[in-house]
Amino acid sequence: MIVFRNEELAAVEEATYNSAEFTLLYRQRPPIKEHRTTLADQIDATLRVDRGADYLVIADTLTIVFSRRTRELVAFDAYTNRGLWGRAADMVLPDLSGIGGIYLLDSLPEGRLDLCVSPTYTYSDTQSLLKITLGRDADSKYYRVSNRLLVGLHGEGLASLLVQGLVMK
Repeated sequence: MIVFRNEELAAVEEATYNSAEFTLLYRQRPPIKEHRTTLADQIDATLRVDRGADYLVIADTLTIVFSRRTRELVAFDAYTNRGLWGRAADMVLPDLSGIGGIYLLDSLPEGRLDLCVSPTYTYSDTQSLLKITLGRDADSKYYRVSNRLLVGLHGEGLASLLVQGLVMK
């Protein structure tokens, strides 16, 4: 379902938590890449087919957004109460298996996929580091996708998201 591609880091536009609204938001600006036109792109342009909204991967109130055009992870947001997050004095950052982007292997027929899990949130005040765990985190491989985000993959599934330098509002 999910694959890693070795490439340059994306630039982050926002990594914030708003305590008044209980909203967590992460958005990145992917590096500008040359888009090679495929036969499908040419047919869509000729027939004026709109490919629609981005792909959404949902875990309870966490929504992870993948670009419909590139299938790259570009954002996530959640409705979450910081008062319910687990606390950690210091979290050890995992060893990295690569630097690049995280992509959906295939398109989502319905445009969305429910992971049927409730994420757990753990936060370190001293590190401004938030870990969102989506399931089996042991034996995960971690990849840096931006200067603020590490993504843990277990096989071809999302295991966790680590947001560094989270801004609290």
